[in-house]
Order: sequence, then structure tokens, then C-alpha cells
Amino acid sequence: MRTGEKRLYYRARTQAALTYAEEYEAWEEATGVKVVTATRDSFADMFDDDDTLEYEPASTAAILLTGGDEESEEELLELCKEAEINCIVRQSVEGALTEYLAKGKGA
Repeated sequence: MRTGEKRLYYRARTQAALTYAEEYEAWEEATGVKVVTATRDSFADMFDDDDTLEYEPASTAAILLTGGDEESEEELLELCKEAEINCIVRQSVEGALTEYLAKGKGA
């Protein structure tokens, strides 16, 4: 994967369950985010089967959105560990509150 390249690995139970499938191509054109989908593979299989994937673990982040599926989250955490990806944001873990900077008059 080239620097700055973004990929969304999206797994669903069936093809019909892949939401917004008709939008993936437009999203890639507009944002540069490539959507990689599967209905039967594990996330590890999806990651391993992506022959164009090259990355630097130190500059790679993973955002884990599993809809509360603990088994999938554990699978993804193990995959990140094996891939030496340490920057991980998990849906199941509440993050620190964001602090906003004020600019302009009266700030």
C-alpha cells in the first residue's frame, strides 16, 4: 500500500447485506478509500489475499467497527497484533473526549 492509501475491509454475511455497495466506486474516486468486501472469508483471509497490500506497521492505523461482535473484534485484534499494527481504534472502547481549540474574537 502506498503512503496515504486507505482501505476499508468490509465483511458481511451475504452479498445483499453489503450496504451501499453501489457507492463503493464513487467513494474511491472521491476519497481514495478502496473498499474490499467479502461474504465468506475471515478478516485475516481478506487481508492475506490482498496481493496489492503493502504497509509500514509504524505508520498504519486500524479502526475496528464490528457492530458489537466480540468474536470479530478479537479476530481483528489478533490480526493487527500479527501485522504489528499498534495504532488501533476500537468501537467497543470509549475514547478520550476531544478538546476543540477556539479561534477568533473572544477566544
